[in-house]
Amino acid sequence: RGVLKESLRILLVSHEMTVTGAPQSLLRQARYFRDVGFAVDVWTMRPGPLSQRFRDEGFDVTVVDGSNRVAACQDAIGRYALIVCNTYVTHGFVRQFAESEPVVWFIREIGFVRRAQNGELKVHELLRTLPCVYTVSEYAQKVLSAYNPDVSYFNNSVRDEFVGFDDIGSDIRFGYIGAINERKNVEGLIDAFMSALQSHPGMTLDICGKDVTNTGLVDRLKRKTQGVPSIRWRGEVFGAGKAAFFHSIDVLCVPSLSETSCLSLIEGAMRGKAIVSTTNVGAN
Repeated sequence: RGVLKESLRILLVSHEMTVTGAPQSLLRQARYFRDVGFAVDVWTMRPGPLSQRFRDEGFDVTVVDGSNRVAACQDAIGRYALIVCNTYVTHGFVRQFAESEPVVWFIREIGFVRRAQNGELKVHELLRTLPCVYTVSEYAQKVLSAYNPDVSYFNNSVRDEFVGFDDIGSDIRFGYIGAINERKNVEGLIDAFMSALQSHPGMTLDICGKDVTNTGLVDRLKRKTQGVPSIRWRGEVFGAGKAAFFHSIDVLCVPSLSETSCLSLIEGAMRGKAIVSTTNVGAN
């Protein structure tokens, strides 16, 4: 929109506060805006464990969902130099602010946009008319440009934590870390690993992550891998646990069927790991 308003306050809107890529990226944005002199307010549609980390760093976090969104948005008009709506799921906030406020829509998951073609979510007109739409990779930009040719991208990033290459033994140690759902294609990884295991019996595969489908996917995959001690289920890991996971593997696997820009791939690369990825991963 050109020049920011005189206000030195910025609003960041998150769809949730899980310890996952998109909300953590928003925390990095909050730090950046604070460091360059803005006051930062944070809204979330759903509270979660990351809310406390925002608060620990001095950012107010307010839950704004369908029950109070309209009133909250009306009260916010005119107060902010910039409003950043993070992820496709915040499209209700984008629509509320688009006509009067300087709003940026940061779309991270193109799968939602593709499904909207089938009439599930009627937001394409909003996407076509909004002047400030951003995404996280050229891969995602190509998809979104069909709806808005002015979509721009900022590549995802993580902190560089490379401290040197680990020794690699004769038996390669593979690993997966991230959410577990159909799109992440962990079952495809398991099938490929079990096939290769027949000729390379010393290999291992560690799987870290949480079933985000509520369909019992992980339980089914665990039953499928019963009796295969080379496949080890580690659950969710954070902080030191994540560092230990990367230290324990030689090759990070990113088998996704579609991924706008996988943070775990970048984290693996930053730690000097070899990467096996599909062609459908924006970060590759």
